[in-house]
Amino acid sequence: MKRLTQLVLVVLLGTCSAFANSIGFTLSSIASGTIGGTSFSDATFTIHGHGDTSHVVSFGSGDYFLDLGFATIKIQGVGTFSFTTSTRFFSDSGGLVGFSRAGVDGYDLIEGPFLSPWNWNMQTSVGLVTGDGYITQWNLSPVLTNGGVLVLNDSDTQPFTFSAKVGSVVTPEPGTICLLVTGLASIAGQSLARKMRR
Repeated sequence: MKRLTQLVLVVLLGTCSAFANSIGFTLSSIASGTIGGTSFSDATFTIHGHGDTSHVVSFGSGDYFLDLGFATIKIQGVGTFSFTTSTRFFSDSGGLVGFSRAGVDGYDLIEGPFLSPWNWNMQTSVGLVTGDGYITQWNLSPVLTNGGVLVLNDSDTQPFTFSAKVGSVVTPEPGTICLLVTGLASIAGQSLARKMRR
């Protein structure tokens, strides 16, 4: 039983140290589009994304991106969905933050808000800011969620709100929680079985 307690402590300490490097992003605006064939019009949406600041990539002078561990979108009147297509948040020296497909060549999905001058290396928190931006390029390749293909229609300039918080508590996907619980239960069961054989 002592070993089980030690293992649980190691897992919890590892989890707490991961929170120290975590960063959560929130991006909101209004959009029309479809998800899994269901249409919505002029609906407020909010994207939440989480990543690890130790994985921020610099890809130019003052340009940065962070591929996300997971991201969700809440669409008013429709529901909340998890992205299964890999995504990222980015910041560039031209005064732009945004949301895009993952990787160095990930096509932008939301460009904005524009906040010039802007020099943010994605290592610090950013309070709630508002600025103009637009929705673009969702049809270049499918953006998948657990609710089906998501398309936000291209938009003219419109207001966006954005914030980022370092050290935010990350809510893991349900599958991750299940794996952790199953693993700990298995270890506890093995420990109990050994004790009963003695």
